Amino acid sequence: MKLFSIFNKDKSRTLEVGNGMYTIKIPNKYLWEYENEDTLSFYPVGEETITIRVNVLNFEQKDGKTNDFLNTVVEEAESKMPTHEFLDDGSVLIENPSEMHTEDDTNITVQSWYVAKNISLIVFTVTTIQIHASSSSVVEMKNHLKQIFRSVTDHNNNKK
Repeated sequence: MKLFSIFNKDKSRTLEVGNGMYTIKIPNKYLWEYENEDTLSFYPVGEETITIRVNVLNFEQKDGKTNDFLNTVVEEAESKMPTHEFLDDGSVLIENPSEMHTEDDTNITVQSWYVAKNISLIVFTVTTIQIHASSSSVVEMKNHLKQIFRSVTDHNNNKK
């Protein structure tokens, strides 16, 4: 059985993150912008309900070699008990608990996921306006997240 993919031809766009170090695919239906050099954000068209921001944090290599970064990330995840899983490409996806906040009298939920890949953490931060949490656009966008996480590709691999 073939699973539905949001990445069918002409239904997604590939965007760079981490100053071009990685690419991700998002559905064409979402608006997107670079808030600054380091932050990509995307969101559904229409009323502001949910925004996903993507940042890349790179970690230092020692003696020109990648330190045992992925194992360190996994050990920390296991000690703190967040949900994590290994992706097909050897990277690790870590889900952090959601947090409730209030900004300008608006209740919001913030949740983050990390994709640990090479010597980087690709950080996905999802901010949802609480009164819209069950709206169809929010539910749909959250349903796309797992495929978006899995679409993270080392930009150098795209040039083969």
